Amino acid sequence: MAIILSRSWNVNRGIVFVLTYFSYVFCHAARKTFSNVKSAMMERWLNHAPSPGGKPVDPFLDTVEEAEVFLGFLDTVFLVSYAVGLYICGGLGDRVNMRSLLAFGMASSGLMMFIFGTVSEWTHYYNRIYYTFFWILNGFLQGTSWPLLVAIMSNWYGLVGRGFILGLWSSSASLGNMIGAFSVSMSINVGYEYAFLTTALMLVVWSFLIILFLNPTPSDAGLIVHEEIDKPDQSIQNEDDSEEIPLTPPPSSTEAIGFVEALKIPGVFIYSISFGFLKMVHYSMLFWLPFYLTTSIGWNEVKSARYSMLYDIGAAFGGALGGFVSDLAGRRIPVIMAMLVFSMISVFGYNFIGANEALNGFGMTAVGFFVGGVSHMISSVVAADLGQQDSVKRNHKEAASTVTGILDGTGTMGAAIGQFVIPLLLVSSGWESVYYFLTIMIVCSTLTLLPVFLGSLGSSRQSSAKAKQEDNKADDE
Repeated sequence: MAIILSRSWNVNRGIVFVLTYFSYVFCHAARKTFSNVKSAMMERWLNHAPSPGGKPVDPFLDTVEEAEVFLGFLDTVFLVSYAVGLYICGGLGDRVNMRSLLAFGMASSGLMMFIFGTVSEWTHYYNRIYYTFFWILNGFLQGTSWPLLVAIMSNWYGLVGRGFILGLWSSSASLGNMIGAFSVSMSINVGYEYAFLTTALMLVVWSFLIILFLNPTPSDAGLIVHEEIDKPDQSIQNEDDSEEIPLTPPPSSTEAIGFVEALKIPGVFIYSISFGFLKMVHYSMLFWLPFYLTTSIGWNEVKSARYSMLYDIGAAFGGALGGFVSDLAGRRIPVIMAMLVFSMISVFGYNFIGANEALNGFGMTAVGFFVGGVSHMISSVVAADLGQQDSVKRNHKEAASTVTGILDGTGTMGAAIGQFVIPLLLVSSGWESVYYFLTIMIVCSTLTLLPVFLGSLGSSRQSSAKAKQEDNKADDE
């Protein structure tokens, strides 16, 4: 059991927000580290360049094309293993102690980062099997994080204001990317291995704080809550606190939902397919943007790493603002569709922006705002909504972690396919073909959600017509 710092509902929610937020910050910082040191690793692999303070090393790979394909392969195996981890750990999250599983995943992932990027460079050991094996393990272990974190946040934050709260909370991914990029920019001149070491330490240290202080549910914090499904607008008061506590079903009354049963929940399958196309684009930008800025635009690694943060800044604002607007609108899908349309325009347009720093920075921020923002919304806000629908609660099922695992796992599978395709396009046709491909993937994501959007419009018309009939009836009376 974690240390209980307070019996206050709001204080505990704040602690949960901070602990879960920075858990994913450090997870994404670890992922971003690799994408930001690709050019430096490729240079080391291809040349007889001495390592900082070390002896000369023989080339590991022979050509730039071979190195680009291997980097894409590492991205692919990471994402495939990450997707498998999401599917498996998403289901486990509704069955086991979420705090322990989360801490184990973070600490183990930190160890894999250290072995992959730091130990290999310290020992000058460059080997395909070595890199592949530890990067696969790292991907799987990182899969423990997101489903558990979304489920924990869903336990503490109800439907009221969820779009803005989880939209803001999902900016953790963007902040993590910025921290990873900043870590690389500060250490690249000393050696990229120290960037891996820094993010690995972040993961390990934070995992201990998770064990000590994170309470996955209100009952774990000693807060007594009761389930009253038929009276959703009521609230109760904690005996030790005058603050109102939103109704939350007691964990003891629920059972974990099965994978197939979760897949049948309305909206889960179609959002998962759409997210597969969208996350392919989102992760392609995350993994390849610094490399694009270095190899195509001609900026150095430090400048590329720092400018790539603009994508994440845009994504952070996009997720929070999109969630806030969806709260005001009372519906998620119109906001999501609008952001997807602007995602197509921004990605297609970014292809034509050159080395001008102001224009490139603006275009990068716009792509982040729409592509990254809508990705954050679907993976957090929509996932929480789908996993806590009334039909699920009435059957006393615990589904938040499983649904998030399915949604993000399918999205990650799509992202993995993208990382296999992009280096092939890059070698054969150049960056222009990559951006055309990414634009087409956003079109596919949008078209997949079109039935949901049209259904939402139809239900809105029906509701308006019904309300109008009731108003006319009241006037007649």
